[in-house]
Amino acid sequence: MPPADALARLGRCRVCGSTGLVFAPVIGDALAAGWELSPEERAYIDLQQGLHCRDCGANLRVQTLAAAIMDGCHARGTFTDTCRHHAGLRQRRVLEINSAGTLHAALRDLPHHQLGSYPEVDLQQLPFADGSWDLVVHSDTLEHVPDPAAALRECRRVLAPGGWLAFTIPIVHGRLTRSTHGRPPTWHGAPDTTADDWRVCTEYGADFYHSLFEAGFASVQLHALVFPASLALIAVAPGTAEPAGPPATRSPGAWTRPDFDHEPFYALALAWSEAHAVLEYGCGTGDGSRKLADRATRVTGIDPDPHAVSAAQARHPAADLEFHHAPPDRLPLPDASIDLIVCREAAESLGDPASPAAAARLAEWKRVLHPHGRLLVGLPASPADPLLADRWTTALHTHFAHVATASQHLVSGSVILPLTPAAATHGRTTTPSSPLPPTTHLIFACSNADLPTLAPAISTGPGDFATDLATIMNGETDRILNHCPLAAGSGLHRSLAALTTAVTRTEQEKTAAATKASQRIAKLEARLAQRDAECRRIKDSRLYKLLRPLGKRISGW
Repeated sequence: MPPADALARLGRCRVCGSTGLVFAPVIGDALAAGWELSPEERAYIDLQQGLHCRDCGANLRVQTLAAAIMDGCHARGTFTDTCRHHAGLRQRRVLEINSAGTLHAALRDLPHHQLGSYPEVDLQQLPFADGSWDLVVHSDTLEHVPDPAAALRECRRVLAPGGWLAFTIPIVHGRLTRSTHGRPPTWHGAPDTTADDWRVCTEYGADFYHSLFEAGFASVQLHALVFPASLALIAVAPGTAEPAGPPATRSPGAWTRPDFDHEPFYALALAWSEAHAVLEYGCGTGDGSRKLADRATRVTGIDPDPHAVSAAQARHPAADLEFHHAPPDRLPLPDASIDLIVCREAAESLGDPASPAAAARLAEWKRVLHPHGRLLVGLPASPADPLLADRWTTALHTHFAHVATASQHLVSGSVILPLTPAAATHGRTTTPSSPLPPTTHLIFACSNADLPTLAPAISTGPGDFATDLATIMNGETDRILNHCPLAAGSGLHRSLAALTTAVTRTEQEKTAAATKASQRIAKLEARLAQRDAECRRIKDSRLYKLLRPLGKRISGW
């Protein structure tokens, strides 16, 4: 199918809803020759990888995976909105293996989401208990695994009854699946990529679904947006799905919009960006980098996804902003050229804190930092790993002399609170004295120079945030108000001022209502006393005494 026909059929991006769809070929001659693709096969695989959204960067493969998950949930609209608001999907425990392209930006907003990077998290031997996930997602990863059958069995093992494996693989429909063992190696990715985890181990053909049934799945669903270019699979584990995780809403207030989730983190970053050179790793489409450029002298945004970088360059063509595509362990920057590194969108790409890959990536980040520079990292908290804060603190201390830790929580807005030394030491993800909602992210600040105390940060949602804080946090409101030094005029400062006003107004309204009620009671009591006095005066009057015998005689007739 020609790209123009595919663009017309697709119409809009299934991830963000944009109509800005473009096509750029990505399959090089060397890969096409090594894969032994015919011109027709090369054309539809090029379409799968090269047709993408100009705004969010999602290519046709990723959009098809998004549509497959939405179809399974009976959801309409965009995948981004589905992840924010669909109650059924938000209850699922979701394991994402490797960042599923730009889908990750939406998936990470799910309350029970966890990202694992392959090969640090080995698909052939997943470090999770049986039945511990309701949805496992990976995209164009299985073909790089030496033993894909073992990987599928592991995905089946960790899924709860009725759980889904949603994934994509590149498929050449005119042949059967074959191993690349004994043949010249090929790699997917950039033309000069030769990393082991990009090397192709299996070339999938028309019999791709056989291995899913052999792995023990009960059924396989195929979803296509533009056939044969785009095909996504949902393999369903045997059994009946049960509701998983806590309810999707909390009381009082339940608000998880990512704008409010991200704002406190960027408020911390902005406080340290003034007149500095800043690197944001995992910049995505560049919105966060644009915020940081309001304070910094120069901001460099780097992302592992080339489509996201293209979108960022188109959205933010400012002179003080530049964007690059690079992996986390090979940054295109000179030594000691950056004052602050900020990483929230792709911090999971660091991998397991104890792995050599994480150590190499942290060493690379330290290389580009000024000796007194700072690193600010946000990582999703893991309910299944209560010692995650402790393990990351230990790993970061091997590279930096000072590490400060905080935890982020969602109420009707979002709040970041410093972890106490005891809580950080023992890996606890809530402050010990407060019944906070579950931690969504762990925040780490690192430097070889002294670090200021991580100040609490707040963003507000559309609910009654003052009431939520007072109810849920048991007096934490006062602590935040008294220890939150924010720049006057900043968005977060205005939010805090609004919160202070709301708290004051609520107390004033309560006092006014009580005063008004007391005044009404006093008036009623005065009127009652007045009538009692009038009754007594009548009974004591001479006329009443003269007429009373007459009244008795009349009533007796």
